[in-house]
Amino acid sequence: MKIKLLLTIIITILLFNIHILYSMKFSPEFGIFMNIGASKIFTKTEVDQNEYSYLVDFRTIKGDIFLDFEAIFQLGVKNNINNNIVTGLTSLLEIGYSPYIISTKYEGESDSIYYIFTDRVILYSLVLGALEKIVFNNFSIGIGAGVLFPISGFAASNHPRNIISVMPSENLSIISPYNSKLDYAYIKKLFKVPVAPYIKITAEYAFKPYKIDNAEMDFVLGAYLSYNFGMQYDVSVLNSNIPKQGDNGLIIPGISSKDMFYKYDYSNLDFGVTFGVSFRALE
Repeated sequence: MKIKLLLTIIITILLFNIHILYSMKFSPEFGIFMNIGASKIFTKTEVDQNEYSYLVDFRTIKGDIFLDFEAIFQLGVKNNINNNIVTGLTSLLEIGYSPYIISTKYEGESDSIYYIFTDRVILYSLVLGALEKIVFNNFSIGIGAGVLFPISGFAASNHPRNIISVMPSENLSIISPYNSKLDYAYIKKLFKVPVAPYIKITAEYAFKPYKIDNAEMDFVLGAYLSYNFGMQYDVSVLNSNIPKQGDNGLIIPGISSKDMFYKYDYSNLDFGVTFGVSFRALE
């Protein structure tokens, strides 16, 4: 009985929405946008380094601030509304590219002196999301969500040595101390779930449109604020990357055989400017 009632409610809602959709006046719309801004990384780590004597103090890992950008293609429809306040609702699918950067800093030793070094993981990612805009004449406010799919990447540090002094390699990341290039297979191993979901809000102003036959083009300038929930590192992979006492006969005073990482999560807050052009068919 409950299932029949639930199905009846769902079907009624769908039929009502279909009726509403057919009564609306839609205009196809697409746009090309560039987002340029800054991002602040927030890290959550649990590290046991009491018995370790590496050139890196893993307990000091924390998020950094860096510049970022992404290119977005939008495709959707605008529902034109005739009233004095809200003039339209725009529903858009977003597809794009982002060099997603995880920037951190840490304390480390070089030539017996401690410095603060940076560590960056750049993940070349596809962006897939949706954005809903409320339009007030030339001004609009949007709210959206989506995910980033990293497909390859690059990792590096500005530390002149590597994790321990016996390793001669230079400028390699502490999360990938053996290889700077990250392929998709390694990214799938490095993160428990290799996708990064996000939510965002936008505020945009469209300048006086330029009309072309049965279409118009808007130049758009605005701002955005986005929160990315990040990804969880697989600490078993991080620990396997760190040389320990007994690995391949490795004997180094002060190096323990225990795991170091017990947790390493991050998230980031993005904010910046967005600009681009949108094209819309006229009724």
